Amino acid sequence: MTARFLAREIADQPTASDWRVLRALTAYRWVVSVIALALIYLGLAGPALGVVRPEVFLIVSLGMALHAMGATVTLEMRRPALDAQTLFQSIADMAGVGLWMWATNGVGNGLGVLLVFPMIAASLLLNLRMVLLVAAVTSIGLLTLEFLRSLSTPNAQALTEAGLLGLLMFAMGLTSHALAGRARRGEALARQVGGDLVSLSRLNESIIARIRAGVVAVSGGGMVQLVNPAARRLVDLDRSVHGHPLDTVSPALAAALERWRADPNAHMDPIPLPGGRSLSAQFVRLGWGDHAPVLVMLEDADALAKQAQQIKLAALGRLSASIAHEIRNPLGAISNAAQLLEESPALTDDDRSLNAIVRRNSLRIENIVRDVLSLSRPTPGAPLAIRLREELTAHFAQFLETGWSGRCELDLQPFDNDLAVVADPDHLRRILTNLWENSCEHATSPPVRLRVTARSDGEAVTIELSDNGPGIPDDVAEHVFEPFFTTRTSGTGLGLYLARELARNNGGQLSLDATGPGARFYLQLPVDGAAAHETLST
Repeated sequence: MTARFLAREIADQPTASDWRVLRALTAYRWVVSVIALALIYLGLAGPALGVVRPEVFLIVSLGMALHAMGATVTLEMRRPALDAQTLFQSIADMAGVGLWMWATNGVGNGLGVLLVFPMIAASLLLNLRMVLLVAAVTSIGLLTLEFLRSLSTPNAQALTEAGLLGLLMFAMGLTSHALAGRARRGEALARQVGGDLVSLSRLNESIIARIRAGVVAVSGGGMVQLVNPAARRLVDLDRSVHGHPLDTVSPALAAALERWRADPNAHMDPIPLPGGRSLSAQFVRLGWGDHAPVLVMLEDADALAKQAQQIKLAALGRLSASIAHEIRNPLGAISNAAQLLEESPALTDDDRSLNAIVRRNSLRIENIVRDVLSLSRPTPGAPLAIRLREELTAHFAQFLETGWSGRCELDLQPFDNDLAVVADPDHLRRILTNLWENSCEHATSPPVRLRVTARSDGEAVTIELSDNGPGIPDDVAEHVFEPFFTTRTSGTGLGLYLARELARNNGGQLSLDATGPGARFYLQLPVDGAAAHETLST
């Protein structure tokens, strides 16, 4: 259904303005009838209007006054319907004016002008057929009146004037009805469009309220016009900020807006907020000119950074997995060839040394490939109850066999020998190996003392792993758990990241304390209960 058709439908229904037109017609009728009665009372009707039938003029004047009184009552009751009242009152007005003209000198006395307002009112309120009916009745009445008067006093000019007045009624009725119809349709269409705009405005408000990004609308004068719930949450605002200056609501956001207005193409740094948080802001001008309203889109800069990091990790994981898969096959062939070559009796000592280098570096590449594949396809763990002291001692012995013997030594502090954790043994070994390798590689002078202690709070076991090395600088400590971050040219930057992910896979957590001397890590793992102790001991 088109908007124009809707406008026509709405225009067919009476409105308050339609009743006001009818009320104006009733008031006009009161004024005309009162003036007529006043002229009769003062004895001025004859000289002013040329009344030749005073009795008829008086009766018609009284009838017009009674008609105005009755129309007032029906108008207030709004019964009968608007179109019925308009048709009856218009024809009654036309008849009354016609009888006044009969009681005077006919069309030539100028009373025909009184027909204009009732005709216009009928044109505004009735449909086209009713308007033509009123105009036809009026024209026929005027011609009949002058014809009857011409029987006693022939006057061709009066008949011509009556015909012209009838044509004027038709012209006035058609023109007024066409203009009124267009005005009605325009008004109805405007109401329809206004309703659509209200609905659209409510829809926009609903959408903006549900947008996860913060939305703040600021007027050209710097007043807050709109703040959605996400923005109130990000900037810590309440609902009362509407209509307040932005610089009092959020000085940091106001300063960023002023910098953007000064140079819209400049790079916008994250906006710092109390509590160490920061926001990423985008500004959109809503209009033209330097003082046009501005829409501010706010997002949590930390969340964006994490999201970007996750996207980067996903892309790097897929790429790395593809590369690692292609490397693993030829690497396996190299390792097998080196192992077979080691069994050859024809090898010299120098050849055996070179072959050992090949096997050692093949193993190193294999470990890198394994870490990359672990990054892209984490393996689920198989948690078991593990006696911590025995596991630490066994893992450190295996760690020394990888080439760190004589460079690192274990300082295992006293704690409960029965203390046990629930974790995947292979995952725990890889976590410890990554931490110990970092400590041994970054030590300035051997031997590196790897100090380990543990304590339980009843729900989790906290393993503290520290060393006597140079420690981790503050600028490096912020990034040690980021994938592919390394300070060594030979490292992959995946060791600590994988160690933290393995701890999480086992329901634990790995954190760094960079305040003290040396490097200090805290590994939290679920504590084993009494049932797990019994299972392990049996």
